[in-house]
Amino acid sequence: MDGQSVQDGGPTYMLVDISDDHTVHVTFRQMLSYSLGDIDFEDPDEFDRLVITNNPDEPDEALVVVEPVGFGLDPDNLAMGLRNRKDRDGKTINARAKAMFVRTGADEILIYFKYLFMTSSVELVVYISDSPLLLAPDDPLRDQHDVEVARLVPPPFPRPGAPGTGRFGVFQKIIWTGHLNFTENVHVELELVELDNSGSFLAHYMPKEPTGSDGSSAYVDDWSPAVQCYGICLDINWDNFVDEADFLTVIGECGSTATGEQACMDGAFSSDGYVDSYDVASWDWAMNSDERLLNFCGVSLTGGVDGVNMISAAEGSGAPVPLVELPGNLSDLLIAGKRGPEDAPSKLKDRLYVFDSHGLCGGWFEPALDRGNIRLLQGPDGELYQLNSETGLLRLDSTDEVIIPPGEITLTDINEPRYNKSATVYVGIQDKGPDSFGRPILDAAFDVNHVYVVPVVISPDGGESYTAAAKLKLLGEGDPPYEIVKLYDDPPLENDNQYRDSLREIELDSAGNVYVLNVHYINESDILWRYDPNGTIERLDLGRPDSDSYLPAPAGMYASKTTDMLYLTSAVYNPVDCNSTVIYGFSTEGALTLERSVTINDMHHATSITEDPQTGTLWVVGFNMYDVPQYPNPTQAAFYHPFLARIPYDSNSVQPTPLFDYDRHDLALPLSIVWTRAGVE
Repeated sequence: MDGQSVQDGGPTYMLVDISDDHTVHVTFRQMLSYSLGDIDFEDPDEFDRLVITNNPDEPDEALVVVEPVGFGLDPDNLAMGLRNRKDRDGKTINARAKAMFVRTGADEILIYFKYLFMTSSVELVVYISDSPLLLAPDDPLRDQHDVEVARLVPPPFPRPGAPGTGRFGVFQKIIWTGHLNFTENVHVELELVELDNSGSFLAHYMPKEPTGSDGSSAYVDDWSPAVQCYGICLDINWDNFVDEADFLTVIGECGSTATGEQACMDGAFSSDGYVDSYDVASWDWAMNSDERLLNFCGVSLTGGVDGVNMISAAEGSGAPVPLVELPGNLSDLLIAGKRGPEDAPSKLKDRLYVFDSHGLCGGWFEPALDRGNIRLLQGPDGELYQLNSETGLLRLDSTDEVIIPPGEITLTDINEPRYNKSATVYVGIQDKGPDSFGRPILDAAFDVNHVYVVPVVISPDGGESYTAAAKLKLLGEGDPPYEIVKLYDDPPLENDNQYRDSLREIELDSAGNVYVLNVHYINESDILWRYDPNGTIERLDLGRPDSDSYLPAPAGMYASKTTDMLYLTSAVYNPVDCNSTVIYGFSTEGALTLERSVTINDMHHATSITEDPQTGTLWVVGFNMYDVPQYPNPTQAAFYHPFLARIPYDSNSVQPTPLFDYDRHDLALPLSIVWTRAGVE
């Protein structure tokens, strides 16, 4: 027998590539992420074998508190039910369950499970342990073997996991193992503890306990801790280098959710649970400095510990940057993107490409900053700008002006909107070395006198840091050369479980409404807000699978001032047809409602949308990946190819134009597009 033996993170081997000389070649491949086990409660024997509870040894129905139970309409759909009941003396018995998972030598473990509270006056306490025993609360050894890692309270209705929703929420947290020893097994314990929420703000949002309830209860499902992204930060092919091969691997996973092995594709500042073009920008930023590579599995919102000991803004943040003057032959469309020749370093570099409305390239030019360019933008008078993850917002003309560099502002005339406190606001990534923190400006919008940007990081005095959108007034001088006029935030409800620090896009319509987009995979955190000039906030949940506006991983937001429509696409593969993508149009007249959808056939991923304002015709740029190599070779031509779609206003299905043409240009990965001609087609 001949073959190759591959071990994927555990003791199991698989023989592959059998040939005739009966030689076995053994190759060990370290897994980036691997599961420590998965308990889905569908197999009663698995529950009995792997989970211990504080149910009595002898059956007594009054004290049975933990068991697999049917959930929902399908009695075969099982989850673990935990119910607190009173014993004969009236004492509440907290439900406890401790599960056994495989051993690991990793010093960080991801604890993951789904949960649904059925009653509101409880919390779920989460422990990690190296003891197989369910230790009593007063056991002197408990502090040595059981470490509390979280207290999970019911989220407010209608968030997933809340009582009355019927939709599971997700708990996910990476914890440091500390002094615990997992040479035998990893154990995770859950305990349902009674709370008194009467009189609290939370109680107003909770449904009343059901009539006849004999105790507090919750469901738990898909209990599956894991070791995630083990090894060198950003080295996802395990060759001990962070280089173009890793970067191309991320591109090859675009369109998928960042779970399991794909979780390591999420970029330094784009950890939203999706692999998309924002990860491309995030990886590009992280790889643009050797000092960052070992430090940026993730970038914190603020510097120091818990926002203390902040470091100063980027050195030279207001310094001029030499720009290339725009050519005089701008045609219809200007596209920014990554190159694709058979040259590894060039695949990280950016160019700007001029195209006409027939998809013909009229030339290209390189900005002085050929890395980290995120988005092209257009001002109210047609002037062109470019967002750069390092430098901020730059004007694309013969000036040497950086319009919005990274900066730090202490609020004086206004308070921040979430806690109504004084605060420090950070615009752009702060610092340039291994201590960088904050978020780059990912998007901007213009009116005649102001620039609206997202995200900015707000560090309130005495409050938790968060991201928001900001309205800036340009001053033309100073450090920074702008001031904050207004901050946009919709404060979350108490104990909200959504991930709200993934703001990524902003738009402004002709009525002065500001649209802000949050994108995150966990707990239905894909959210669109509309802030009207009078202070009214409208929220549209795009992440709810049971809604008419379900749109996971929303991207490419564009507000049409011609047709009163807001356009979005999804950054994940189309579940109906992976070879097509869909553009969704939401009417902005009255409440936001989905009014239009257009299928772009034979385009795998759309990245950016623009419009001819004279006709309402949309132009969408994106890319296809027909054959993604398992181990991309950066010295070969790119495996991703650019496409352009023209969408007349009255159409619902179009065919895109391939832009792949290395005889005329080397565009491979288009990231942003703007319409540059004011004439009629």
